[in-house]
Amino acid sequence: MKKRIFVIALAVMLILVFGQAVFAPDCTPDATRGCSGSAVWWFDSCGNPSRLDRYCAYNEDCIEGNCVRRCGNGRCDSSENCNTCSQDCGCSSSQRCSWSGQCETFCGNRQCDGSENCNTCVSDCRCGSDQRCSYSGQCETFCGNGKCEGNENCNTCFQDCGCSKSEECAPGNSRADQRGCASLCGNGKKDFGEDCTSCELDAGCGSSTYCYNSRCVDCIKDEHCATRDNPTGMFICSPDFRSTLEKVVRKAGVCQNNKCTGEELETTKPGKQCGNMLCQADPDGRNSHCGCNEGYVACLATGKCEKTGELEDGSNCGCYHQCKSNYCSRDGKCMRALNTILSSEKNLISAGESTAVTISADNTLGTDIPVKLTLNIETGASMSGVIGGADCTGNQCTGGLMIVPAKGRTSVEVKIDGRSAAKVKLTSVITPVIEGAEYPKTEELFITVMDSDDGKCTEGETSSNACVDCGCPEDTTFYSYSCDKKENSCDKDVGWWMYMIIGILVLVIVLIYLGATKGKELYARLASEREARQAEKEKAEKAEKAKEDVDRKKVVKALYKMKIDAENPLSVHEAIKKLDMDVDDDIIEEEYQQMLRRMKKEPGVKPSAVSAAKLPTFCTKCGARLKAGVKFCTKCGSVVKGR
Repeated sequence: MKKRIFVIALAVMLILVFGQAVFAPDCTPDATRGCSGSAVWWFDSCGNPSRLDRYCAYNEDCIEGNCVRRCGNGRCDSSENCNTCSQDCGCSSSQRCSWSGQCETFCGNRQCDGSENCNTCVSDCRCGSDQRCSYSGQCETFCGNGKCEGNENCNTCFQDCGCSKSEECAPGNSRADQRGCASLCGNGKKDFGEDCTSCELDAGCGSSTYCYNSRCVDCIKDEHCATRDNPTGMFICSPDFRSTLEKVVRKAGVCQNNKCTGEELETTKPGKQCGNMLCQADPDGRNSHCGCNEGYVACLATGKCEKTGELEDGSNCGCYHQCKSNYCSRDGKCMRALNTILSSEKNLISAGESTAVTISADNTLGTDIPVKLTLNIETGASMSGVIGGADCTGNQCTGGLMIVPAKGRTSVEVKIDGRSAAKVKLTSVITPVIEGAEYPKTEELFITVMDSDDGKCTEGETSSNACVDCGCPEDTTFYSYSCDKKENSCDKDVGWWMYMIIGILVLVIVLIYLGATKGKELYARLASEREARQAEKEKAEKAEKAKEDVDRKKVVKALYKMKIDAENPLSVHEAIKKLDMDVDDDIIEEEYQQMLRRMKKEPGVKPSAVSAAKLPTFCTKCGARLKAGVKFCTKCGSVVKGR
């Protein structure tokens, strides 16, 4: 039984291993040549790639199984354009290739050209930090941008062109600067706070004395030279941060014995005027300069350079640049007026696949907030849809305007279509307009576009998702457009019926396994019964044989007593009748014939041999005892051989 189960299991395993090769239609390897990407492959008769023939050169294309030189000859032929042959018909760095194969300028080429302006293409035509974009698309200065320019002066825009305490607003004065501010020093009178240091013109010491530490002294140096200051070349900011002060060393006192006595002290003298740029010390603190350091912005509300994005919500602020939330309320508190999120449904797509990009804005204020939206996307993908009334088709979307309700949320969605393999940057400029002031915020998002059959292993592609471009992992080969460990390149189509047969065979194995124990018990029981019947049969035959031997002895003894005449013996029938014994007539006949042969001195045969060879006493088919003289078994009807 175990051997039978093992043979069945082995047969099923062979069917599972070789079933595909046996039952599937055969495929002829290397039947035809075809193209896969930019390479020529051999295909079998079933249409599956079997092995690589060759890679086409950079200036060749694979067409109908052959590498054809189409592009890269150095000239832009009539049948070529920037789409079909970028090597010969490539566009300039400020242009891109349209779907029709024409080179055209586009938003995002870092050049403000064509019909672009700060409204239609903010990435190329971005206004300066001191300008804003008007609704007509022109960059213009405005009061409150931190710079005194254009027609602004201390009278028309004190916020940008305000005068310091040491100045007076006098736009018509010949001494006034571009802000319209004129220094109090030089007006011919000594104003409050002026001294020989701050205003030598109005509070000078004269020709016979020298100014030292804001007071007039007799001497500064022994030589009484005209140079009274020893500059150090180092600068600090003035108290109002509107100018720099150069550090100097001065020595002053009174003249005694032709010597100038006194102390040597450090002081300053006026340096450069910084205006609205303000003054800030270097990071190391050793020197100061006009203009703010990196990461700082001039804040006229506080009168100094403030660090950008430093303050948490609820902190005191003077300008919106200071707040992490990018908004400083009217009462000078940082708060998150508008929470914006730029998200994508999928960050990895294939060429021809689409994903949805959502711009969400949450308003925390108690009033509605109008928000300007600008969306730009780099080459490799395009967008479609409408945002805030603006048509977002192609690579840019400008002029969108949406209203975020008080304490509410507004979301807009745009569809992004993958075009070619690239890591595409999506830039969104979200500008809420609060109380007439704009607070722009830039959000960026990257979407990787894969083209798994362009012959180039680009970002996002691996041997797992693009083995045609990136090759197969170690220990695998390119098989049926995927990486597999199969060595046979012919892919055979296995029908559903093959899988059904395999399933039935597996079920049979399971049933055999589950019934193995009961089958073994049944087999043991049947074998035991068979052995019992055989033992009983042998016992019966032995008893029958013993009885036959006894009967034969009785017959022989009786025949000897009959005094048979050898010359005129009785017939067999007469002898049987005369003996009248309860013995099988066949036995009497056999023994009587044997005795007659002995009496005639003929060689004889043993009665048992005669009985076994010529005159069987049992049916060879059913085992029933045979009566004397019968030719057919009285139990099963079989012909008795030897009678």
